[in-house]
Amino acid sequence: MSDFRNQISQDIDEYQRRFPYINNIDKPEWAFNYWILDKFFYEDEELIEEKILDYRDLGVDAYEFYEDTKDLYLIQNKYYSDDTRLSSEYVKNDFLLRPINALKNGTYKRSEELQNIFNKYCNHSDFTVYLQIYITNNLYCEEAENYIKKFNTEYPKYRAEIYYLDDIEKKYYSDIKQNKVNLTVSIESVNNGTILNINTNDYKLENVLDAKYVFTPVTSIFRIYRDALEKNYPIFDMNIREYLGNKGVNKKIYETLLDKEDRKNFFYYNNGITLICDTMSKPETKPRGNNINVSFDVTNPQIVNGCQTVNSIYEALKNVDPLTLSKDYKDTFVMLKILQINRQNEFEETLYRNIVTFNNSQNSIDEKTFVANTGIFNRLKVEFEDKGFLLLIKQSDKNTFNNKYANVTKLKRNGQFKRN
Repeated sequence: MSDFRNQISQDIDEYQRRFPYINNIDKPEWAFNYWILDKFFYEDEELIEEKILDYRDLGVDAYEFYEDTKDLYLIQNKYYSDDTRLSSEYVKNDFLLRPINALKNGTYKRSEELQNIFNKYCNHSDFTVYLQIYITNNLYCEEAENYIKKFNTEYPKYRAEIYYLDDIEKKYYSDIKQNKVNLTVSIESVNNGTILNINTNDYKLENVLDAKYVFTPVTSIFRIYRDALEKNYPIFDMNIREYLGNKGVNKKIYETLLDKEDRKNFFYYNNGITLICDTMSKPETKPRGNNINVSFDVTNPQIVNGCQTVNSIYEALKNVDPLTLSKDYKDTFVMLKILQINRQNEFEETLYRNIVTFNNSQNSIDEKTFVANTGIFNRLKVEFEDKGFLLLIKQSDKNTFNNKYANVTKLKRNGQFKRN
């Protein structure tokens, strides 16, 4: 048995000790469903059991649905020994066709919720069904893979994939809490003259990204971060610096924003913010008062530089009266650089990662900080936290955990289950 296969078994043993009251948790093949929903979909512990349909399931062992993105995951799990090979006929008939046909025909009886989800969203333009099968060995089945490729070509609304043990291990150490929430935010400015547009088509530029440099009020940045927090959207996922707390330079940023006279100089003091997004709309004239007359939307923003600035803006403005916020800060601006990147394009995805690296390679950010943001260290931090221990890897972790566990009851509870 491989080391990672043994790790899965140990995790399942732990579930069985922690949750003896859950029906079927004593069966390893059923508990493997729990493992998948816990480790890859980060489902709430109290909800996992109802998402598992194993036994008389019509080809669906478990499911997960993200309403915001209209993504439905139909999951099959095979807790196989090292010498049990996946059947290509099973993949062709049961995995690929049986659950989809039952849902399309409205005859899926194992879960009323699942059938209702399919009925409600099946005709939505964004609705996508992901069929995933997880197998705890590496006995590759070429014929099954050929069925998968053909299926994905013929049915673009459905995406099927097989994860063998090595694939599961790779996913385990790379997919750390990938939030499925989308976010669209509005960026404001004074007028079209305070927005510099760099559009590759308009200017006949090659190998240059669409970009905007925006003289934007700090209130616009505040609302972006507030919306991200409310939707649990990870706006700093690729920013390895993260927030280090209200101290040092951050304290100066904070104090400047609170100073009624000095805040108008904020633009001159600050280096600005870099944001990467999926799409940008064209600026439109939309007078909003307080000298703000133009705005445009960006989708799925990621702040890759300026985390300290954004957090300090939020901390300073969150207690200001919402009715006077725009007026109080009408003369307080910051420079925002926005780059539009298609991360499905290999070249632009590489460029994305380089931008993150180069925008965070100054000051005291050294190579070990970048390494600490890789999948294996993030996974270790998550697993230790689940067991009641805090693993401090990055500079920001101390501040993050101080805020998260101001009341340590939850952390203590995580560490209270018994181990043999």
